[in-house]
Amino acid sequence: MRIQDGGRIPVHGDRPRRLAARLSAHLRPVPGGKVDLVPGAGLHAVDLVEILAEALAGGSDVPDLLAVSRVEKDWWVRSSLALAFGELKCAKSVPMLTSWLKEQRTPQAVGNTTFQIMVPSVPDYQLRDVILALGQIGGEAAYQALAERWETESATTVRQALCQAFGDIRDKRALPLLLDALHQDAALDSSLAEALGNLGDASVVEPLLSLLNDGGQDVRRSAAAALGRLGSTQSVPSLKRLLEPDSDPTVRNSVFQALGMIGDPTAREVILKVMP
Repeated sequence: MRIQDGGRIPVHGDRPRRLAARLSAHLRPVPGGKVDLVPGAGLHAVDLVEILAEALAGGSDVPDLLAVSRVEKDWWVRSSLALAFGELKCAKSVPMLTSWLKEQRTPQAVGNTTFQIMVPSVPDYQLRDVILALGQIGGEAAYQALAERWETESATTVRQALCQAFGDIRDKRALPLLLDALHQDAALDSSLAEALGNLGDASVVEPLLSLLNDGGQDVRRSAAAALGRLGSTQSVPSLKRLLEPDSDPTVRNSVFQALGMIGDPTAREVILKVMP
């Protein structure tokens, strides 16, 4: 499924028409008998995803998403648009997604006169959708935007999304960024391990082995899976130690899968020895 010139998406069949009817509050007619999104109408991600799932050849047109993105200020809608662009791997959307990523998140007071808290003007989970879309699309411009955000971002949930995006892009220039962040935030180490495993570079084996020894349950599970994806025979002795009877069962499950992916005789021998 590819987005056409200008971002217009052709669909056909009865389902898109039913969806368009259900979304009538968010659509408006434009010249030529087509429809467009009403900017700021609060279209949710599930609606766009369902429409895009029907984006096949022929039939009538539904929204020009790129045109909408240029004027949209509502972050609920931006989040949905980002999901759509990511699924479509729309390279033309990268400049717009990058501009959203660069917007300042000004803290805002939420609450009443008795109790108030400061929250970012853009919620983490909506910014996360933009980051993940850039990771799905890939390319030089997307990588540069993500690397720039990494240098200034402090929120763990947003950095977790950046890890996933780096892993999706698989650009090895991200290696030093990710390695420098290891062991500094326990909540981030699991995402770092997954990203390092996806980058496919043998130089990350030793850092991943350190996570097997020092990390918590989730981190050890992610590190084991990453070593399996790397096919690291060097990691077999360390993985074997995680198969002790008192080890966490979810970690043991991840280790078994990793040993199976490594697949060399030593790994097979370890599996056979612990089987009843």
